[in-house]
Amino acid sequence: MLSSLVTILHILTAQLTGAALPVGATVSGVAAVPQVQESLQLPPLALLPQLTQQGDAANLQLTARAAVVYDVGTDKVLYHKSATAPVKMASITKLMTALVALDLEPDLNKMVTVPDGVQYIAPSVMGLRRGEKVTVREIMAGMLIKSGNDAATVLAWDAGGGSLSNFVERMNLKAKAIGMERTVFANPHGLDMPEAHTTAEDVARMASFAFKNPVVRELGGTRSMTVVSHDNSRTTHYLVNSDKLLAENIGIVAGKTGFTDEAGLCLVVLVERNGHQIISVVLGSEDRAEDSRRLIDWTYNHFNWN
Repeated sequence: MLSSLVTILHILTAQLTGAALPVGATVSGVAAVPQVQESLQLPPLALLPQLTQQGDAANLQLTARAAVVYDVGTDKVLYHKSATAPVKMASITKLMTALVALDLEPDLNKMVTVPDGVQYIAPSVMGLRRGEKVTVREIMAGMLIKSGNDAATVLAWDAGGGSLSNFVERMNLKAKAIGMERTVFANPHGLDMPEAHTTAEDVARMASFAFKNPVVRELGGTRSMTVVSHDNSRTTHYLVNSDKLLAENIGIVAGKTGFTDEAGLCLVVLVERNGHQIISVVLGSEDRAEDSRRLIDWTYNHFNWN
């Protein structure tokens, strides 16, 4: 009896301290598993950017309700304002629509016939018409360049096997899989719905995944494109990006705009200067371009990666 109590004490002590158990120690006749020391080889850490000047972050005077600057190379947040507060993201939602559509339908050359009921979804549309034939890539261009709600709906309808609810479910599963713990999607285009919400931090995480995809990155960095349908109507769609920063020489690689009454003006951009990439997020802004300029310039002026 005394020996059993001693053995139990040994086991409890080992569990608390991490010490090895006595060989052959048992509880209720079950032999203890010998402790195995494992040698873990961790990958080298990326070089952390260092803040070189203090004091200006509080003076940025952003109009955005929430904002984040995310360093792509180190997975670190370099600036945050209400980063985990619940907000809307409007058409930035379409980055997740693109990711899920590419998961479900990787053939960009697949021809899609536009179904009835999606021709006009205000306020932003590609201008698709019932019966029109366009490829997956062209629909994605209409969604990411022109921010067409009709394009997002057709893409989700096609990739979701004719079910928008199934597609939205996949959007939410994808969000959880990539670590968007405070986000709920309710539709593929981002128009306001009560249950839909996100955070600036989650948007930065989604963008970091989305812009790694070469198709999303290319289309998100395209200023304009013309799409002509492949049916007899030969309908022409002129796609113009509403991201003004793409026309400026400030290092924008790709981006996605958004706006609704509840969300306000929104913008997420991937930026690269001197070989270092950051993601800037502004949500609920009164001037998304100026807020983004201030964040980008502040980051590259106050951090170095040397």
